[in-house]
Amino acid sequence: MGQLPANSVADAAPPAGHSVRAVGLTKTHRSGGGHEVRVFTDLNFEIARGERVAIVGASGSGKSSLAFDTLFAEG
Repeated sequence: MGQLPANSVADAAPPAGHSVRAVGLTKTHRSGGGHEVRVFTDLNFEIARGERVAIVGASGSGKSSLAFDTLFAEG
């Protein structure tokens, strides 16, 4: 598999036995003051079919960004 652009979820079929796979996921946004804020950089993960995963963290840590970018391929 080649390089994926930032803010993308792997388009290729996941490996056998896996249902969600992300490679090189990066998320940034602009703060109220106009500064770039990195939420996460070069994030890779696989979630097996039937596996349950909890994403926890403080308010503003990127939980919703990760969910939207992963489930809806929003960038």
